[in-house]
Amino acid sequence: MTWVWFFLTLTLAISSLSVAGKKRTYHVACVKIGADGYVTLDVWDDNLKSRYTSHQARKDALHSILFAGIGGGSDCTPQPPILNVQSERESFKKMEKVFFSKKGDWILFTRSDENPNHQNRMDHSGNKVIRVVLSKSELQKYLDEAKVTEALNDIF
Repeated sequence: MTWVWFFLTLTLAISSLSVAGKKRTYHVACVKIGADGYVTLDVWDDNLKSRYTSHQARKDALHSILFAGIGGGSDCTPQPPILNVQSERESFKKMEKVFFSKKGDWILFTRSDENPNHQNRMDHSGNKVIRVVLSKSELQKYLDEAKVTEALNDIF
């Protein structure tokens, strides 16, 4: 009986570790950087595949722009992250939970691409690829006003 209890407890512990250790892996590909301050991105998640939602893709696109930057592409030059200084990252971390909350300000800076030819297509691996349009210039202005980043005017 003790071995059964031990085995059951061990199995439960291992299964909870594997769920807790499951890491989301989203990817962002730049489609276009517009002169108007908008960036168009394709976003997908290898773990969520067809269950990936537009809502999560928009948050992931913002997270990428803020912390990782975006790589170049056919109509894109590589973009460094907006929060490229440790003090800015720390400052944003203080407001991140509220910013990305259900009614948070993140909604102001993203939208899904309205073109039906670009919405929710599947790639060869079964991933739902969601096209997101993000206002990088408005996001930068917001972060400057919130004193997360230094406005360019404040530097000179």
